Amino acid sequence: MIELLYPADKERICIHTQVIKDFIYHNGAGHHYNNREREDVYSWLREYYDGRYTGNYKNNPDELNLTRSQTVSFAWRSSVPCKLVISPCHDFSTTCLDYPASPECCEIVYKGEYDGVFHAEADQLFSDTDYYWKIVAEDGSEESVPRSFVTFGGYPRFIFAEGTANFRDLGGLATYDGKRTRQGCVYRCAALDSEIESNYDLTERGTRVLRDIVKLRCELDIRREAFGVKKSSVLGDSVKYLQIIGRGYDYFFLPEEKEGRRRLVEALADENNYPICFHCAGGADRTGTLALFILALLGVPRSLIELDYNITTLTVVDKRKLGTWSDYDNFLVGYEGGDITEYVKGSAEKYYLEQCGGDADTLNRLRNNLLEDVTL
Repeated sequence: MIELLYPADKERICIHTQVIKDFIYHNGAGHHYNNREREDVYSWLREYYDGRYTGNYKNNPDELNLTRSQTVSFAWRSSVPCKLVISPCHDFSTTCLDYPASPECCEIVYKGEYDGVFHAEADQLFSDTDYYWKIVAEDGSEESVPRSFVTFGGYPRFIFAEGTANFRDLGGLATYDGKRTRQGCVYRCAALDSEIESNYDLTERGTRVLRDIVKLRCELDIRREAFGVKKSSVLGDSVKYLQIIGRGYDYFFLPEEKEGRRRLVEALADENNYPICFHCAGGADRTGTLALFILALLGVPRSLIELDYNITTLTVVDKRKLGTWSDYDNFLVGYEGGDITEYVKGSAEKYYLEQCGGDADTLNRLRNNLLEDVTL
């Protein structure tokens, strides 16, 4: 007989660890200040974790990873070998799922048996999603009564891809008009290997997570130093390797970068590339600037765009703080009041159409693919 211990049926489970929650809520960290030094804002983080995390897996594989999501723990008793089955469908089918924005797959790690109790953990789960789980005997002789749980936490949904860092979903962000960015389509991250000036190297486990669980279809490398030098994705031939140069900060907006900006938006608007990840070396500056532009086009509020930029602090020694110099201000020219997010969305749209050579069809495709209605 199989006896389920935890989680309890219909339990709500946060996918954020305490340090992620602290970053979002502690003393305003993760939000914008004009007149405070960023080291002062993040003094609590330095006091708690200084010297224990470096953002450099290549040279320090045992470092503390502050961007690991909170796993969901399971326990059960059984007299026969069993496996854990998790699904977003109450009948445990996969027919209700729309690829690629599908919460179907997760990483299950079996932790062993202690005093007759079996333990497992599930990672890479979608946020704000209902899941169903059961325990099934490996020989198929019996299975438990199903239970359910719901994840919550919203943005950020971090992915633990061992060997790289700062790998997170751009989904789960609320927009000013009541929609939400769709999970499971577009990810931002640091480099996946050290072939071109990087401190990262995916391990076998990290490769398996991105290839078999996240199911990446495309790696978008925006590094100038990799262009024409690196030829393929470390994830293998099943993942398309796309190179489009992206610049950071004000360099992103230079006239000579016009074609690159247009092509970057086109790549991220193309559902045939999903799930796609884009990255530079550390996933901070060039990657952060591109993410800012995409989120502005999608109508994400300024405070959440700043959070997306700033939370990179958890993976690099240098603290990130979106200041008054920020690229966001490129879209504030002429602002005279009113809904600032709506204004920026319109300004970013105008910039894309007039200064990037973009077209309305691509912009609509980006929004249709990456925005969804919020269901309560």
